[in-house]
Amino acid sequence: MIYCRSLKPNAANYLSLADALHARNDRTGLANRRLNLPNGKTLDIKIPEGLDDGQQIRLKGQGDRGHGGRVGDAIITVSVRSHPLFERQDRNIHIELPLSLTEAVLGGRITVPTVHGDVTVQLPRGSNTGKTIRLKGKGLLNPRTGTNGDQLVRFKIVLPEADDPELEAFVREWRGGQEHDPRRDLKTV
Repeated sequence: MIYCRSLKPNAANYLSLADALHARNDRTGLANRRLNLPNGKTLDIKIPEGLDDGQQIRLKGQGDRGHGGRVGDAIITVSVRSHPLFERQDRNIHIELPLSLTEAVLGGRITVPTVHGDVTVQLPRGSNTGKTIRLKGKGLLNPRTGTNGDQLVRFKIVLPEADDPELEAFVREWRGGQEHDPRRDLKTV
């Protein structure tokens, strides 16, 4: 949300995570947003890339008249909406990526969505739920340093929704699965 003291919150004033992450329009590195104030005034603001939730933008001379008749500054407070896939933590982006059982066991090349577009990565054989890989530079821009954070991809194995008799038969006969105890390190109190 983009909030100005006299601006009533509404859906049109919220920034998406994508807007906050890379708010570029063309060559300027800025995105343009137009705010309509209740007093009829319209503000065109430029949103820099990499805004933080709660960050403020000062627009000199764009506020209401104060005591003495001088025009003040408009202070815009930014609120960034959550994203259905990506979670932001500081300059890093986190995502939980579903894997099929076949992908997890055999590994191979997989496509991973990032806020900068899809990338292809080599999935290691035997990747387990909870394993996390780091994609360097695929996170949020730090305007002070000019560098990007990372994207952390956490794997989650997802079995087929429909019953698979062939898979069930294989698992019943698979000796290695019967010998493996994934809870061996759990201790009761």
